Amino acid sequence: MEIIKFIGTYIQLITFVVSVLTFFKYRHTVLKWLPFYLGLFAIVELICYHFYQRNNVWVYNMLAFIQLNFHFWILYHYLVFSWKKVIAAILIIFNLFYIGSFVFGLNDFFKGSSTFGFVIGGMLVMGLLLMVLGEMTKVKKSKGILRNVLFWFCFSILVSYSISIPVFAVKNWSTVLQDFQIDMIRILFSSILLSHLLLNFGLLWSKKKFTY
Repeated sequence: MEIIKFIGTYIQLITFVVSVLTFFKYRHTVLKWLPFYLGLFAIVELICYHFYQRNNVWVYNMLAFIQLNFHFWILYHYLVFSWKKVIAAILIIFNLFYIGSFVFGLNDFFKGSSTFGFVIGGMLVMGLLLMVLGEMTKVKKSKGILRNVLFWFCFSILVSYSISIPVFAVKNWSTVLQDFQIDMIRILFSSILLSHLLLNFGLLWSKKKFTY
């Protein structure tokens, strides 16, 4: 289990470094905020791994909130104009629900993970992802889609949510899953590892001229 924590922590640091080294490829797009986002997560993961491993579930509830909103915000910029007002309203409602899930006791902010908020938010993100990927395929230079860092950003988080949402949909791991809890942690780890490997590959493989 320790090796899982170690790899899960340092793969995020590696992704942050790669995002900085390849920043020139996408600095003219809204993805220019990606290194700040990745840097925040890498720093928090390092702190939690080395100094704050216990009673830190509230930290990850905050990170989940930041993660979902960052993905919403990035994808929002690539939607067609006709959808933006509707999506903005949905996202405002989601944020109120996420905060309300703790206020009204659906989740315990300090003792339990943000199950309801993450699952619903993750499904919304996946919906936006499919819309953005659909828009990308309509671009005239679609032959360069695999060299576009936005495609790999979308693909990496699509894989991450596809794996992690079913896990978070199962509430109260310790009582429902019992011995299977460790396997579920490994599944979550695989989603983190695979999504970061995909993003790293995309950052290195992409070309500036195909990024928008």
